[in-house]
Amino acid sequence: MQAKPCRESRVIKTNRVFPNDVNDHNTLFGGKPMSDAEDLRSADRRIAFLTFVAIDDAGLPAQVPPVLPESDEELQLNRFGDERAETRRAHRQQSQKMAEYLTTSRPW
Repeated sequence: MQAKPCRESRVIKTNRVFPNDVNDHNTLFGGKPMSDAEDLRSADRRIAFLTFVAIDDAGLPAQVPPVLPESDEELQLNRFGDERAETRRAHRQQSQKMAEYLTTSRPW
């Protein structure tokens, strides 16, 4: 499968976030858009990295062409992608270990 340049798949979406869009912790959660959200207290811009899985007609993960980073920004993001994935894997493993010790039994 031939690699595709990042510019062919890059998407930038900006949404305004209003007080009624956030939960009690002033964060977006669930079905709300999570990319380029504004922090309601400081108006700082945030960037979110979202991961999507391509699926075939049977609903199984499908292969997609690899990306071909070209600009300095794309190269850096591509390098950090592996680190972000490893951090997610480690966090997931840590959560699974912790979940082994949790119980739904009543303590009383």
